[in-house]
This record gives sequence, structure tokens and C-alpha cells, in this order.
Amino acid sequence: MKVQEDYATHTLCCCCFERYPRFDVVELSCKREDEDLLHAYCRDCINGLFEACVRDTTLWPPRCCGARISVYAAAYLLDPKLVTQCETKDKELSTSNPTYCSNRSCAEWIPPSNIKAAVGKCYNCSAETCTTCKNPKHKGLCPEDEDVQQLMKYAGEQKYKRCFRCRTLVELEIGCNHMRCSCGAEFCYLCGEPWKTCSCDSFIEGRLFRGHATQTPGSPIPMPEKDELPEPDPMEDVISGLQLRLASFVEASTNIVSANVATCSHNWVRCAFPLGEKEGCNICYEAVSAINKCSQCGVSLCTVCLNNRL
Repeated sequence: MKVQEDYATHTLCCCCFERYPRFDVVELSCKREDEDLLHAYCRDCINGLFEACVRDTTLWPPRCCGARISVYAAAYLLDPKLVTQCETKDKELSTSNPTYCSNRSCAEWIPPSNIKAAVGKCYNCSAETCTTCKNPKHKGLCPEDEDVQQLMKYAGEQKYKRCFRCRTLVELEIGCNHMRCSCGAEFCYLCGEPWKTCSCDSFIEGRLFRGHATQTPGSPIPMPEKDELPEPDPMEDVISGLQLRLASFVEASTNIVSANVATCSHNWVRCAFPLGEKEGCNICYEAVSAINKCSQCGVSLCTVCLNNRL
């Protein structure tokens, strides 16, 4: 009778295998075939799971036995700050072509609400990032924008010029080569240099009267702002290379484990080690004091990977 009462008021956490009151756990509707109880997570374990998912996007969304665990279903046990982080992470990973802070010591995701005119402002460090090239904010149009590239190609063919101050495109239909931009800058239409600093002719006869305009010589318009982009970070290639090597190593290692998992029906045995001893998980490489070993294929997984990755 006491056992039945205990079962009615308490259940087993599938992560730490300790018994907890039912009001202090998140009870799910899933379990493995060889288990009797439905999976449940205690307060500490459910917070640990969601924290791990926020840190490691390969774990997102939080799930157990392949089914997603809603942050709102577990909200009554989660830290309020963690709930907010999970909501932000969900929006981040559902955003197409996300932008991250160009400040390498920050690298926080910039939500679309913080992006205006293709420039995103980081809410964490206030750095501004170009959403097209993902570099720090720069002047004028972005040379990585395909529409800008097509526009510059056409402008170059037509011998348009750009104001040296505000970078606005300018076309001369009739008149002399003295251009006055809406920003107040004055420049030569032939070479683009500030007015009266070059030796170009002041006018070309074919452009003095409407209907008599002829094709006149001029330098091709350069792709905008390449000289105004921030200096490249000398560590960028090194960091990118290391990231690619790490990603390929993890992917290769995970593929080996995945192949074993896919071809084995598995018979999981939980092994607890003496105090101070630990073993690494074959997927996340986390050293844990209790590991789940398959007696058939020999794969060793921590409880998080067993429940939340497979």
C-alpha cells in the first residue's frame, strides 16, 4: 500500500534516477521499450537540459525520445531568465540568413527588430554589423550585395559618377562637368575628384545642349566602398580554419556513432562509476560519472545524448 501511495505522489527522474514529488518534475508521455515508467525530469535536470540546448545548437530543440519538449510545458520549473533565453534561441534558429555581431568577442545574434537599412545593432555590445557581408558597418552600399553589383555594372557602362562625399550615383544629361550634389559637395563629372582639383575640361560641347549629348570619355565606376570596408582581421582565416577542422572532426566522429546506432537494436545498461571516476560520451565527449552502454555494439552515451539526441 505504501509503495502504491509513493508511486502516486513521487516518480523517478530519467536523468539522475532520483525520486521526486510529482509536483516538482516535468512528466512526459515517452519512454523506451524496455522501461516501465514514462520519462520525467526533476527541476535540476530539466534546467540542465535546457541550458545545454541553449549552449549547443545541435541539441536544439530540447527533446526526449525524439519528441520536442515545449519550453512552456516546463516553464514552471525553469529559471525565468532561461525561459527568455530559450525563446530567443528559438527565434534565432528559425530566422533565415541570421546576422551575428561582427565583434568577435561578442558574436551575439542580432534579432530582425534590431536591423534597419541592412545594418544590425547588437543589443549586447552596441556594435553595428552589415547584414549583407556580415562585416562591421561600413559606409555606403555593400559590395557583396548582388543587386548593388548589377547596379554598379550598369552604372559603369553608362559612365555614371558617385559623389565622393555621400556616395550618391549621379548622371549628367546636359551641362558642364561641374557637379553639385544634394549633400553640398562639388566635383568633376569626368574624374569624380573634388571640383577645381583636376585638369579636366570644364565642359564638353556635345553635352551643352539637350538632344546633342554624345558619349564622352570617363573612368569606369568602381565597385563601391571596397576601400572603405574595415581592415580584415588577421586571425579570421586562422579561426575559420580551426572551426572547419573542429566541425569536420565532430561530424566524422558523430557519423561513426550514428552508423553504429542505425545498425544496432541496442540493449542499454546503465553503469555508475566509483566516486571520482568518469567516462566520456561517444557523441558529446562529456565525462560523466554514470554512462549508458550498449551491450551489443559497445556505444557509450550520456543520459542527455541517449534521451535527447537519439
